[in-house]
Amino acid sequence: MLAVIEYMKILAFAGSNSVQSINRKLVIHTLTYFQNIEINLLDLNDYEMPLFSVDRQLKDGFPQKAYNFLAQIESCDCLLYTSDAADERSSVDLGGRRIINKKTTKKTE
Repeated sequence: MLAVIEYMKILAFAGSNSVQSINRKLVIHTLTYFQNIEINLLDLNDYEMPLFSVDRQLKDGFPQKAYNFLAQIESCDCLLYTSDAADERSSVDLGGRRIINKKTTKKTE
């Protein structure tokens, strides 16, 4: 028996801040398949933050925008995002960790 979902809130974003992002276009296209569901499409440009620094974190804490972004994630039932992090054929992205395959070289005889 299939469960009936009466209410769901989806948070969606592309893992790119480019205005020409194909990942954003993919997210927007994917969202067209969801009907009668609350959708919140974020733009990472609204959450721009400095590069992570342990020294900065110890001095100033985390940026307010990081807390705002986390609040958006915590308020949703489903998270939908796209990223081109694994587009390269020489690597795979697993949960933000990049694993690089070693290139094999042919031995010359």
